[in-house]
Amino acid sequence: MGLGWRVLVRTIAVIVYLAIFGGIFSVLHVYLAAPPALHDSREYEAGEGPDYFPVLLVVGTEEEKERLVLRSLGRAEYSGRQKAAERSWHLYRLPGQGRLDVADPVNFRVESGAGGRQQVEVSIGEANGQRTSIYTYGIEGNKVIPRSYRLLASFGKNFSPLPFTLALSFLIIVLAEKFLVRRLLSSS
Repeated sequence: MGLGWRVLVRTIAVIVYLAIFGGIFSVLHVYLAAPPALHDSREYEAGEGPDYFPVLLVVGTEEEKERLVLRSLGRAEYSGRQKAAERSWHLYRLPGQGRLDVADPVNFRVESGAGGRQQVEVSIGEANGQRTSIYTYGIEGNKVIPRSYRLLASFGKNFSPLPFTLALSFLIIVLAEKFLVRRLLSSS
C-alpha cells in the first residue's frame, strides 16, 4: 500500500495543480482582458448640450493647406450662433471613416442621413489603451447637435495573466505540498 498510495496522492496532486493553474489563468484572462466596460454615459436632449463639445473641423486659410482637426467648441460656436464669416473653420461632413494622427488615437465615422444631415461619432482613446471617450453628434446646416457621450474604461488591454498565474500557482503548490501532501504521504 505504500508505493501505490504515494503514486495515487502524487497523481491527484498534479491533476489538482494543473486544474488550479488553468482555472486562475482562464478567470484572469476573461475578466481582465475583456472589452471595455461602460464607465460613464450621457444622452443629450434636443436643444441641450455641454458647455464644450469636441467636433471635427477643417481649418486653414487660402495661404495654408486645409487640414482636419479635432477641437472642443464652446456652446456659442457649435450651436450656430457664431456667424460663418467670424470663423476660420468649417464642419467636416464627408461620409466615411478615418483616423487622426495626434497624441491620443482619434477615430471617427461620418454617416449621411435624410435631409442633408450627418451623424458623426468621434472616438478618443488614451495612448495606454485604458480609457476611450466616444462623442456622437449630428450636423444640421452650420449647427452641431450633441447626442451622446460615453466613457469606456478597461483594465487589461495589454495585460498578460501568465506571470500572475504562475506566481499564484507556485504559492498554492508550495503550501499544498508543505501542509497537505506531506501529511498524506507520512500517514501511510
